[in-house]
Amino acid sequence: MKNQKDSEREIVNVGVDKIEVSDIVMLQATINYTIIYMNNGKQYLSAKTIKSYETLCKKESFLRIHRSYIINSEYLTDYSFVNSYVILSNTMKASISRRCRNQFKMYYVQRKKRMATQK
Repeated sequence: MKNQKDSEREIVNVGVDKIEVSDIVMLQATINYTIIYMNNGKQYLSAKTIKSYETLCKKESFLRIHRSYIINSEYLTDYSFVNSYVILSNTMKASISRRCRNQFKMYYVQRKKRMATQK
């Protein structure tokens, strides 16, 4: 049962821990498990597949860039056009699949333009 604080923000249960969705930097699929990387450096191993997290993450600023990776765009710091990977704020790298590459490039260029106009 969710309390007042939980209803104001998205919370996900990972084992006995409750974590805020906005604190998730990246989700990585490993067979039928998902490794959840947090902004404080912690990692959680979940017995759910990455697909089960995909619907939850659509509400926030998450992007599916590979069949093994979902990233939080709030923690995106750089993108390598040549090698096709992203760099996140915790210095982690995640590959971008060929099928997601063009869509991600368009997103990244639009994001850079928005950030430039906000300054």
